[in-house]
Amino acid sequence: VYVSSKNLSRITKIDYITKEIIWNMGKQWLGDPTIRPDTLFSVQHGLRILENGNIIIFDNGLMSGYFDGSGEYYSRALELKVSQENDEYISETIWSFTLPLELYGTISGNVQKLKNENYLITTVGSTDGAHSLEVTQSGNIVWDCKYNVGTPQGAIYRAMRTPALYQSEYQ
Repeated sequence: VYVSSKNLSRITKIDYITKEIIWNMGKQWLGDPTIRPDTLFSVQHGLRILENGNIIIFDNGLMSGYFDGSGEYYSRALELKVSQENDEYISETIWSFTLPLELYGTISGNVQKLKNENYLITTVGSTDGAHSLEVTQSGNIVWDCKYNVGTPQGAIYRAMRTPALYQSEYQ
């Protein structure tokens, strides 16, 4: 079982049978052991586990400017791999895409990895409203859909490509 605690900026993996915590990843709280990812995230949304076991999340980035010392805040899409080496869990960033600053989304968002290996990212940008964009592995934006739901905090939560509704080669 995976639990995404967005306000704690933490992801927890729990053994379903024993109910024991296998690992915590993200911000450390109260001294408990935590995997410190090589890419820090904060107030994440849309946790998904891929077939290969990797994790994808939308990093709202409420602490991003604090983490990197820049004072500039941004949101990202992340694919992370957690592996175990010598009884220690480590996290590695497999893919990351930083959204343009006008799409810094403080309240929601998600990421979906598509069959074509691109990523579908949805955010409610703080200055440019709600968007969904498809981004390639190399970070190129294939398309960007701006929803006409108002700014700055338009009423959209998440968007997903659902293959069963529409069949195409781009799923």
